[in-house]
Amino acid sequence: MSSTYIPPPNPGRDHTGEVSRNLFGALSRLLDYFGKYRRYIWLIIILGLFANILVVIGPQLLGQMADSVSVSIRDGTAVDMEGIGRTAILLAAVYLLSMIINWYTTRTSWIVEEINGDTLRVELCRKISRISVGEMDKKQMGDVMSRFVNDTDTIRLSSVDVIFFTVDAVIMIIVAAIMMFATEWHLAIVALIPPLIGIAIVRIIMITTRKHFLARSRSLGKLNNIVEETFRGLELYRVYDGTERAESSFDEVNSELRTTSFRTGFRSGVMPQITGFVNNLSYVLVCVVGSILVLGGVTTIGTVVAFIVYVKLVTQPLNRLSTNLSRIQEVAVSCERIFDFLDTPEMDDESSKSEFQGKPEGEIVFDDVSFSYVPGVQVLHNLDLRVEPGQRVAIVGPTGAGKTTIANLLLRFYEPDSGRIIIDGQDISAIRRDSVRDLFSVVTQDAWLFEGTLRQNLVFDNSQISDEKLTEICDAVGLSHYISTLSDGFDTYIRNEHSFSAGQKQQIAVARAILKDAPFLILDEATSSMDTRTERYLQRAMDRLMADKTSFIIAHRLSTIKSADCILVIKSGRIVEKGTHQELLERNGFYRMLYDSQFEFCE
Repeated sequence: MSSTYIPPPNPGRDHTGEVSRNLFGALSRLLDYFGKYRRYIWLIIILGLFANILVVIGPQLLGQMADSVSVSIRDGTAVDMEGIGRTAILLAAVYLLSMIINWYTTRTSWIVEEINGDTLRVELCRKISRISVGEMDKKQMGDVMSRFVNDTDTIRLSSVDVIFFTVDAVIMIIVAAIMMFATEWHLAIVALIPPLIGIAIVRIIMITTRKHFLARSRSLGKLNNIVEETFRGLELYRVYDGTERAESSFDEVNSELRTTSFRTGFRSGVMPQITGFVNNLSYVLVCVVGSILVLGGVTTIGTVVAFIVYVKLVTQPLNRLSTNLSRIQEVAVSCERIFDFLDTPEMDDESSKSEFQGKPEGEIVFDDVSFSYVPGVQVLHNLDLRVEPGQRVAIVGPTGAGKTTIANLLLRFYEPDSGRIIIDGQDISAIRRDSVRDLFSVVTQDAWLFEGTLRQNLVFDNSQISDEKLTEICDAVGLSHYISTLSDGFDTYIRNEHSFSAGQKQQIAVARAILKDAPFLILDEATSSMDTRTERYLQRAMDRLMADKTSFIIAHRLSTIKSADCILVIKSGRIVEKGTHQELLERNGFYRMLYDSQFEFCE
């Protein structure tokens, strides 16, 4: 994946390090990721405001109709059916227009939700390319997958609805309250007291339940991580009878998930009942107080009728908020988890740095390089090393000595704490990462195959490689016979990497490195999964691969590096010995001890 820096949407606003702590903060930040489609959100909100205005006009028209009938009954005159008919037609037109607007906003919100889900997934994918390997090592794969899948899907399905419901509810309550006070302020005060109590209760429950929604999302991430680890290490679990332990871990996290889900469900479920009681209280108060005011001649029956509808307009959005409380909290928590990942520190912007200049000659210099994965615990100590063009350098030493760390620093997966790494006179810290990595072919101990055709796994994005070249290289690494047994040859689709043995995957990795034909080569335990016969066969292919290239060979099996031009013996992050195989044996030092320990039982 390219490490080219891609700025996040709306770079004018800096959200680095910010974590959404409340609903409105989360939704406000979410709007930034709608990009150019934010205008559709504002359109939905504006249309919602217009629809609400139309809806609150309805009670006024109903009040006029009620007053007209009431006056006719009181005065003993004929009911003005023509006037009532005109008002009824106008009322029907108002509600019809409101219905059309609501239909359009619902349709538009669905489209924007799908676009927003796509935007977040793309941004998360791009974010990975901007995060260093060190930062990604701190994260659990299952939890990251949960954020990519579960949290983005929650936002995709509910985000626009939540934004619209929330804004629409606030607007409706405000507009209805204004109309209430404009019509009859005594009744307005009485009618709004229960909804205000309901709003306070909703607020308190949202605050207290948020931690449970967050705990539920975290438990789901842990559960995904356990499933992913168990599936990846299924053979190991079965061999070491670890299925009981895996089941125990699963049951423990699943129990946490069940408990948090119960708590969130209970609190969310009790909300509609509480707000329903509070809202019904408004109807009772309006009817009782309204009757007293009518008898006192302060107001009319039509006004009371209008207020009954106004109470409904105020209580409906409150009921909708309480009913959708779980969705609102889920969106807020999912936003927080997504933004927490998006706020992960990124690699430095290298858009101003240059690519590697000129044709690589092959010289590499480590100039007083020190490095630590954990601050204060150094892995490499003041490493000084010069590798000449075309030289084959083997790196050996005990586990944890820092061998692979040298390769990681060369590839700029990590940056040195101090010192410089120089390739052909150019400090690699001044060169773009992707340009540095283009200089290397790499074969790692863990050879990965990706879902796709065998051809795609071999050539990656280099479509210029012909079948003849592929056949030649695969023959050189000993893969030709196996490929000939595949029904579709190079176009065989790989859905499960376990269909290849570990040795075959390493053969594919070596072929991939040969096909890249980069000027520098790193072999990190490249033949560790092969039998001796295949290793010797493959060694000839690697000798061809290393011809005229500066190569680093990391190995535990010392028999594989006898022909190296220089062997570096690493111990505790320092070079303790350096020389050819024969020179190091004659010194009777640490290398001799390593070598003898591997062959002490051989006759």
